[in-house]
Amino acid sequence: MIEQAELEQYTWLCAHAEQLAKRHSSDNLRAHRRLIMQQRPDLAHDFTALRVLSLRILLQECGHAEELAEQAAAVFLRARNRVTPYPEVADVLDRLCQHYTVIALTNGNSDVWDTPLREHFHAAFTASGCGAAKPAPAMFQRAMNYAQVEPTQALHVGDDPERDVIAARRLGMHTVWVNRAALPWPEHLAPADVEVRDLRQLYAWLRETRA
Repeated sequence: MIEQAELEQYTWLCAHAEQLAKRHSSDNLRAHRRLIMQQRPDLAHDFTALRVLSLRILLQECGHAEELAEQAAAVFLRARNRVTPYPEVADVLDRLCQHYTVIALTNGNSDVWDTPLREHFHAAFTASGCGAAKPAPAMFQRAMNYAQVEPTQALHVGDDPERDVIAARRLGMHTVWVNRAALPWPEHLAPADVEVRDLRQLYAWLRETRA
């Protein structure tokens, strides 16, 4: 999905910023963004801001209008949000919404409200909107404030051992590790409260817990 979004942005740049496209491949653009991330650690949590800043610098160097950066980033984001959810996700989220406050958290620059899953969340928070990426506590705390719950009343479901499970546990939240690829859990970390293969297993576990 991200590769396709990068391709669509680069195709757009070839048509609207020819000099930049002649000098830089798509791989070069990625390398430049990584360089900017190192130079601007204050923006490390905001992938869109990094993308725009990098493009502005390169566009200016190539004699193009810097304002094209925002347009190119918009092309990327539209493609970035054309996600295809796993088969069970929409149905399970729909069921969960009937019993729980369901909130999306992301370190990336996808926008839940522009995806096919927009109807299944009560709220969504991003690293750029909260000023810090997971494993920082800002997004977790924002979600709990929105739901008006204490950490012991909250369950965080994620696929990253460090950024999701350990980060949420530090705040006192319950944790679920979604392990679709059957990966081994890192030996140096205490495991999540529950490990599931997909959201069907999560829903089954929640039903048992509620009962």
